Amino acid sequence: MIEYVTEALYNTPWWVYALFIYLFMIGIRATKTSVVSIKKLFIIPIIFTVLSIHTLLTTVEPVIINVITWVVAMGLGGLIGWILVNRFKFKVDRPHWLIKVPGNWTTFILIMIIFVSKYAFGYAIGDDPTITQSVPFDVLLLIVSGLCTGTFVGRALCYLSKFYTQSSANLEDQVIV
Repeated sequence: MIEYVTEALYNTPWWVYALFIYLFMIGIRATKTSVVSIKKLFIIPIIFTVLSIHTLLTTVEPVIINVITWVVAMGLGGLIGWILVNRFKFKVDRPHWLIKVPGNWTTFILIMIIFVSKYAFGYAIGDDPTITQSVPFDVLLLIVSGLCTGTFVGRALCYLSKFYTQSSANLEDQVIV
């Protein structure tokens, strides 16, 4: 097992390590309270949704069981994401499209789960391309992808809901670049 992991890490391209460091830094930054543009909160959910759909359409067979698995996982993830964010108090600045987001570890954890799972599933497929013909493998891949992506989407939608339902205050002087 150790040799398998060592070989995988040794054969990993340099850009994967650079991407890991970048995503790690984004996750760490998300642990601190910050004032950001509401539009910025949709970047990661959009990127991960596109990647998740790409996985559904190109990595596994887009048969009904896989589509249903992915849709259910996205929906469940969306609900989880909404619940995680809904418990926080927010300050919003509608005229400047800003929202004060409390720091937490959820973004970091989700980014790491997605990165590690994409890496592991990708390595497994590279090692044995026929593994994608295994229904349990496909279902597990789609559940992880759908749950994590759905959680990001649910969080973003809850942020948007809070943005429009909270009373507005000036946050322009609190923006950290």
